[in-house]
Amino acid sequence: MSNDRVIVVGAGPVGLTAALALGRRGIPTVLLAAEPGLVMELRGSTFHPPTLDLLDEFGVVPRMIDVGLKAPTWQFRDRETGPVATFDLSMLAGDTNHPYRVQCEQWKLMRFLEEELRKLPGSDIRFGHEVTSVRPDDDAVTVAVETASGPVSLTGRYVVAADGARSAVRRSLAVDFEGFTYPELFLIASTDFRFEDKLTDIAYVNYIADPLEWLVLLRVPELWRVLVPAPENSDREKLLSDDSLQQVLQRVVARPEPYRIAHRSIYHVHQRVANCFRRRSRRCRQRSRRCSRDPRHRLRRACPSSICRASSVFPPIGISRRATRPRTEVVQRERHSISAARRRLLIIEDFSMYSHAERLSAAVRRIASSDCLRVSGSRSLMIW
Repeated sequence: MSNDRVIVVGAGPVGLTAALALGRRGIPTVLLAAEPGLVMELRGSTFHPPTLDLLDEFGVVPRMIDVGLKAPTWQFRDRETGPVATFDLSMLAGDTNHPYRVQCEQWKLMRFLEEELRKLPGSDIRFGHEVTSVRPDDDAVTVAVETASGPVSLTGRYVVAADGARSAVRRSLAVDFEGFTYPELFLIASTDFRFEDKLTDIAYVNYIADPLEWLVLLRVPELWRVLVPAPENSDREKLLSDDSLQQVLQRVVARPEPYRIAHRSIYHVHQRVANCFRRRSRRCRQRSRRCSRDPRHRLRRACPSSICRASSVFPPIGISRRATRPRTEVVQRERHSISAARRRLLIIEDFSMYSHAERLSAAVRRIASSDCLRVSGSRSLMIW
């Protein structure tokens, strides 16, 4: 059947990882991305131990280390007096296969994941396909897509929406993205100057306190990245000017020569989470109400009575309720959840792949452990 597949929306690290994990489990997928190719911009650059553990199954971690840097420690520093605390990740050796961070540009991981995905028989990656909306029903999910040749529609059993903070899938379902945006702007400049030659006690990852201008100093293989805050009402063009960035870098280490600036950008930081993690069709909600009134169904609960119960799927960012349960119990509960809740759209929030990698892993387990692609009764799943 043409809809006997999972549609993955977004070709960032989360979307590529989800498509690869599903494909390796024999589940047909089609990956849709609005961009004409992989986004090769200098975005994320730090990979934490849980993320590296998640990526082990794909064999890409050694390649990331080859093109990146191992960071066994990270620091809190005072701008005037130096190190305040140094955190040694080797203390986690008993809890992770990777007791270190890897400093590696995000686009390098994306390239490795795409290469592995294309090795799978029947891999289907479609760039230049911008998903504009999604329509779930009782048996499938249909996505509307804009392409250079005109609009098209694709149907699948599940939609994995990894299309980022401006998710068109989330907007089309009218799911609120509650929280706040920090008022400051965040200015980042990258330079090939070797700060470690002047600040000889710095780590590869440094969070530096200062009453006038705090900053973050991060190392990637060829560059140092310097991040500082800026007032919300700042002139962005002026902030990104050579004069402005030279002043920022000169305040880190003063030198007579100007810095060579390899990259510059401004972005906002958000603290937001979807207000709804589970969405089902009207027929399923009606059946849920009948089940809740019928004592014969109270134990099996073919349709959970709650439409939105975020913590029963995954906790919002910053809450770690799952960590208090044994892993076997978590997997068993997730298997039961996907087997019991038929004909629904399940939304799982996952913007923070790096600090919440287990969310993606658990979502893949949900799909792989269900019979959604092998029986006539179907479910619809979406992750962004």
